[in-house]
Amino acid sequence: MQVGLAVNPGTRLDEFQNLVESIDMVLFMAVIPGYYGSKFIPSVLDKIKGFRRRNPQKITGIDGGVKLSNLNDVKESGVDMICVGSAIMESPEPAKAFEEFRKITD
Repeated sequence: MQVGLAVNPGTRLDEFQNLVESIDMVLFMAVIPGYYGSKFIPSVLDKIKGFRRRNPQKITGIDGGVKLSNLNDVKESGVDMICVGSAIMESPEPAKAFEEFRKITD
C-alpha cells in the first residue's frame, strides 16, 4: 500500500512540502474539484514542474481537464500518471478516444 496526496490548483507547494517525506505520490488537480468536465487550469503544469525539481524521486500525477489538445503539455510537465475522464467518457467514440490517448502517452 502507498500513501498519496491530492493537491488542489490553489494550493502552494510550500503548503505541503513538510508532508513530502511521508508520502509516496502527489496527484495534482488541474481543475477545481467537484464538477465533472471542468476547465483545465494550465498554471498547474508549472506547479508540477516546480514540485519535480524539488522532489524528483516522488511519483506525480495529474487529474482533471486533460484532453488530447493539452496532452503534450501535460506530458512535458513530467508527470508519471495521467488521469482522464470526460475526454474519453463524453466522446462519441470512447474506445477510439482511449486509443488516441494511449498512442500519445506510450
